[in-house]
Amino acid sequence: MKKTICILLTFVMVLALCSCGQGRVEGRKIENFVKPGYIGNGAYADTRRNEFDIRNQSIYMAGIIPDVLFIGDSITHFWDTEAIFDEYGTIVNRGIGGDVAENMAQRFYADVVQLEPKVVVCMIGFNNTMPLKEFEDTTTEEYQKAETQAVTCVKNNHDYIIRTCKENNIKLIMCTVTPTIWPEQMNTAINKINENLKALCEENDIPLVNYHDALLGDDGIAVNMEYTVDGTHPNYQGYSIMKDLLTPELDKLLK
Repeated sequence: MKKTICILLTFVMVLALCSCGQGRVEGRKIENFVKPGYIGNGAYADTRRNEFDIRNQSIYMAGIIPDVLFIGDSITHFWDTEAIFDEYGTIVNRGIGGDVAENMAQRFYADVVQLEPKVVVCMIGFNNTMPLKEFEDTTTEEYQKAETQAVTCVKNNHDYIIRTCKENNIKLIMCTVTPTIWPEQMNTAINKINENLKALCEENDIPLVNYHDALLGDDGIAVNMEYTVDGTHPNYQGYSIMKDLLTPELDKLLK
């Protein structure tokens, strides 16, 4: 009887360890490891390319399966996700300050797919709206063309990310682009980006976490300054709100 109980306890402990993010893949070969290379033209994505190649190779060759992988721009980059979400197991952050949707898509296979994470949390598109703040007159044909280009670019790359995760059986959580205190035309474009993203997520049955609306100020347009350090990047309060919104979706997929 005692022997049976010991065996059962051992089995339970093994299951517990497996559920805590200790999954591994055997037999990975260095020749199959992918480096995406540099984008060039001063792309912000290049600023962390060497660092991420080294980190990715270490994870890849160790056969480690990340439980949650965060990818995005500076709002992801500055979030200490490894500490904040440690209850979910192995956390990897692949945020790059200044990154844009098309460049993140270019590095998506190397920084996400080949690492085979259980869940990916993605937020991207804010920096695609940055050129719009230079326009004083938003009624011109030139501005309308620039806005359409930015919104369409983000939509196309959101669609690529969703399709890529589906094709590789990776669970995905998409997040809305957050508001800013900067010129109103940026927030207008961000709203259009988020409307497109909502439609894509509904069409593909992908969970969408709405950071945007939770961080809005009383005017319903710009960010609430109580939640940000500079009008764009969240402070502790802003990140706490984001965590509270994201956690239920992570629980559904991982617990």
